Amino acid sequence: MSTKNGYHLAIGLICVIIVAFFTIFIRPYLSGFFIDTMPNILGVPAAFFLIAYFNNVHFKSFANSVVAILSVGLGFIIYEFVQYILPINTFDTYDIYATLLGVILTIILNSFGFRYKLK
Repeated sequence: MSTKNGYHLAIGLICVIIVAFFTIFIRPYLSGFFIDTMPNILGVPAAFFLIAYFNNVHFKSFANSVVAILSVGLGFIIYEFVQYILPINTFDTYDIYATLLGVILTIILNSFGFRYKLK
């Protein structure tokens, strides 16, 4: 396993663990933008880094990884709009804002991998 893949796995799992912790232990008792939207904020980095790890993806440039991150973010936003037409109707504009924050967070986290040349 290369260092870059180890970085992908570590960041992805940390995001999943934080989301699970917030969802199970904190969200039922507290409310607020960051608490209610934590699955979207950390869902983007979790999805991107775990997909990259399990598919053994090595991005040749930072720009290629940003395109992949934007694709994951777009998928989250499309899913949010699909929820609008479902009978449950759990559409929330704050989740879209949170997804955009998640995209920015993912780009920042991914830039560390390129900055320190963890390929």
